[in-house]
Amino acid sequence: ERRPSAAPMAPDEAVTRLLEKLQPTTDVTTSGTGYVAGRPVYQLILTPKDADSLVGQVRVSVDATEFIPRGFRVVADSGEDAVSVSASSVDFSRPAAAVFEFSPPPGVEVKELTAPDKPSHEPAKSSDEVRTTGTGWTTVAVAEFDQTKADQATRTLLESLPEVSGSWGKGRLLSTSLVNVVIADDGRIAAGSVVPERLYTALAKR
Repeated sequence: ERRPSAAPMAPDEAVTRLLEKLQPTTDVTTSGTGYVAGRPVYQLILTPKDADSLVGQVRVSVDATEFIPRGFRVVADSGEDAVSVSASSVDFSRPAAAVFEFSPPPGVEVKELTAPDKPSHEPAKSSDEVRTTGTGWTTVAVAEFDQTKADQATRTLLESLPEVSGSWGKGRLLSTSLVNVVIADDGRIAAGSVVPERLYTALAKR
């Protein structure tokens, strides 16, 4: 009954707003039809405009008749699937009402609670400050890391990582297909789905 005044009023408005937010950083296209769990789907393709992103594409399979996402793929810039999730079967029939019935066991007291009129939107408080640079797909987060509190396993892992250095200092580089992380010797950490050079630039901005 009650929703924020900024909430979209209709599906087409919601889609328009989404595309407006994506447009500065993302190319949005479609690519033919396919099948997921035996049902036809359309392919919605999101491609980051910034070549420094480790994400090559995000592909969403949308049901051709029910318009519900059925599959999701994140393709790394190497061309390999980094994340791939899809439905193996689907049933759009209406569940029986009995599915949602709950009978409390004997001796249990049931209390009905009402939701608050106004949800809280206060940001979570954290003692650790996180700074971000960049926008969209190439956002980099920089935070502090107290290496003196690391256990032996963590220290062993850090020592096994390749050493990197630059005007920002020295540290270790942890690389995966979708995320790079630099752990600087001075206790700073820079992380993002970007090439390492973007992390070095972020660390150089003290």
